[in-house]
Amino acid sequence: MEVYESLLAALKSDFDLVRKLKESERGRVSVVRHRLSGRRYIFRQFEGGCEVYRRLLGVKCPNLPEVYEVGERAGAAAVLEEYIQGDTLAFLLRGGALSAAGARVVAAPLCRALWVL
Repeated sequence: MEVYESLLAALKSDFDLVRKLKESERGRVSVVRHRLSGRRYIFRQFEGGCEVYRRLLGVKCPNLPEVYEVGERAGAAAVLEEYIQGDTLAFLLRGGALSAAGARVVAAPLCRALWVL
């Protein structure tokens, strides 16, 4: 069985949907929970290549979610990655401009993540 198919099979047998974060014509992003461990993950399923995610397999960076599994078949991709609890950058910017101290708190880890990418 290919990685793509085994990832979809595991999702059905071992995980429960917690909530959909995003859905479009191209794909969807969901939070899923492993039934035995209770641990949460991000599951992405989309049309297109997954070379970026494949390159991130095994990369350890405290400012990026860890990618655990990547599967691709006939232009469709599936990715299982670490779920990180916290506010998104979009949420932080909704209130308007950040203070200088707030901007440093947000920008430093963001720059470290971009350096790895």
